[in-house]
Amino acid sequence: MAGTGRMTRGAVTRDELKRAVCEAIDRQGNAIIELGERILHHPETGFNETRTAALVAQTMTELGLAPQTGLGLTGVKGRLRGGKPGPVLALLGELDSLPLPMQDYVARYTYPHLEMPGVIILDSDNGRFMNHSLTPNTDFRIFDKGYALVDIAQGEELTCNYHEFDPGFTGFFDAPPAKIVERGRRISARQQRR
Repeated sequence: MAGTGRMTRGAVTRDELKRAVCEAIDRQGNAIIELGERILHHPETGFNETRTAALVAQTMTELGLAPQTGLGLTGVKGRLRGGKPGPVLALLGELDSLPLPMQDYVARYTYPHLEMPGVIILDSDNGRFMNHSLTPNTDFRIFDKGYALVDIAQGEELTCNYHEFDPGFTGFFDAPPAKIVERGRRISARQQRR
């Protein structure tokens, strides 16, 4: 591989191949991000991704591939055949997306699960209507439990400090999150059970 840029079967390790792929992605990073942004800002629902499919086909053509379109209605496939036997790579992607109003809903009403990285929670009960307050009348520092801090009268607004269950919440205020979370450190349900 050194000096030639070629990778032939048996001459390249998995780590070297991975490094070469990562370097190629890094070289094309801006173009990849731009393509993703174009798709993101023009969402199309399942089996209606005509604009996105055309953009993907155009991008494949610009890369020297001959795209095959219309697969499963709107699917696109590009195939690059090498001159020698070697590793085979398949790159798959979803073309459909949520409409912008639904993306806004998900962004507004989801928050990260504090004990399961990569998992988000979409609140679909009335808890999503609790308003944020720096001096809330409820406490949600224990992840899966909440309780009232004061007697809450019928009809009184329920408030909570969003930072207690969403550490990434940037807020509606100018103060940074570190200054907003005033009542001590968060205690997960797992920590409480110990």
